[in-house]
Amino acid sequence: MSAPQERPRHFSMLRELQLADVFTLGNAACGMASVFSPCSM
Repeated sequence: MSAPQERPRHFSMLRELQLADVFTLGNAACGMASVFSPCSM
């Protein structure tokens, strides 16, 4: 008999979020804000 296959867990990428990922997302947000801020002036 083979072992039962595990189903993929939902939102596993969000569960494994690391501190470096938070800094990367913050860096992306600041970069996008700096690109779009001249458009609003």
